[in-house]
Amino acid sequence: MQGRNRANILLVEILIALLFFMLSSTVLIRLFVAAKTQSHMSLVGTEALAEAQNVLDTLKASEKPEEELKNFGFESAHGVWVRDNKNYVLRAETTTHEFAAGQLWSCELTAYYNRDTELFSLNAERYWGDAK
Repeated sequence: MQGRNRANILLVEILIALLFFMLSSTVLIRLFVAAKTQSHMSLVGTEALAEAQNVLDTLKASEKPEEELKNFGFESAHGVWVRDNKNYVLRAETTTHEFAAGQLWSCELTAYYNRDTELFSLNAERYWGDAK
């Protein structure tokens, strides 16, 4: 009778240890998946930032920024320029303010990860001394 009790206790201990390892592995797998997702998002953000800086630098140097946006592959929809890449979307909102001495052009470029999570937003402005 005592041998059976020891065998049952050993079996319960083995089952508890197995349950503990299963729970631990579940937590670790979730951590690895979260780390991979965060790493991918960081890589996409770095790529989007490099492209956004390139676009804004070109726009600031251009006499016709809207044409440059078209050259970069942006499409206009109701005054908002959008470029959809594989992992991120660049969205540029441009405004022009007329003054007596010239005009001020400004652009806010925002990058989104998977079309819904905002990564960053950059601004650029340019002033022309003569009214056009």
